[in-house]
Order: sequence, then C-alpha cells, then structure tokens
Amino acid sequence: MHLSKNDIPVRIDAPDAVARQLSDFGEESGTVGAEYFSLGAGADLDGSSERCFGGNVFHGPNWHTVRVEDDAGIVLFSPQHSHVPVMEHIEAKMGLASA
Repeated sequence: MHLSKNDIPVRIDAPDAVARQLSDFGEESGTVGAEYFSLGAGADLDGSSERCFGGNVFHGPNWHTVRVEDDAGIVLFSPQHSHVPVMEHIEAKMGLASA
C-alpha cells in the first residue's frame, strides 16, 4: 500500500511542525497507524539526547522526544493503540485542540 503524504490528514498544524496521521493504515500484530511529520528547523518537543542525520533510519523508544536543527520530514509507522494517545499529548503540550 502506498499514498502521497498529502493524502494523510493533518492532525497538528503549527508554525514549526505539521503532523499528519492516518489510522487503520495496515495490520501487523495489531492495527498500525501511519504518520508524516514536517518539522521546521528549531522545532523542539521537550528536548533530545540522540542525534540523527538526513537519510538515517532510527527507532524512538517509549517516551522519546524530538528536536530538529534543520528542516526535516519524518515517516512513522506505529502501533495505533499506543501512538494516538501520543499525538493527543503533543497537541495538549502545544495548546492545540484534539482532532
């Protein structure tokens, strides 16, 4: 299955961050959600302790945070039951209404 990032509904739309989230994207030991984050240089979600660079693949353990130094696009495939609450937490931290 594939689709354009523009076909993924926008969940968070802030000056330095756009997060798109599509529920029910697939099945793999449970329902998987797909997310695409467009993060502007300097976007910071609570700090960071590990550095990644363009072209890297990485794993974010539970309770990881995100900060970008350069504009970045990040694609996530996450267990839907656990990542929808994460998106709600981010919205709350940013003072945004839940979708």
